[in-house]
Amino acid sequence: MIRNLWLKVGLVLLIAVSLCGDSLAQQTARIRFGRGRSSAVLSGTLAAGKMRTYILGVRSGQTITVQVNSVNNKAIGDIDYPSGDHIAVTDEGFWQGETDENGDYRISVINDGARVGRYTLTVTVR
Repeated sequence: MIRNLWLKVGLVLLIAVSLCGDSLAQQTARIRFGRGRSSAVLSGTLAAGKMRTYILGVRSGQTITVQVNSVNNKAIGDIDYPSGDHIAVTDEGFWQGETDENGDYRISVINDGARVGRYTLTVTVR
């Protein structure tokens, strides 16, 4: 009886972890540029207070330009170094800076509004 209970508890935990992992995976995506391209345009919809994170592989010395636009003007971009240190928040939807670390930079789009909102993220690397 107790063995069956532990099996059920284990199964429930396994399902919960796999569902959370799927949810997190859906909220993170790698930015890939088309062949011969140096920029990408991504768009989506976010619920109020929610965030979607994009991963961007960049070399030191390159310049990243990030532009976030939204219908309700409530989407903001948050940029982090590969080390996890914070770089910037987009000021009025725009940020540009030269990288000083190699690796995967994280660009998060956050819906700072009270309702669901659509956004467009444009990222350029030169």
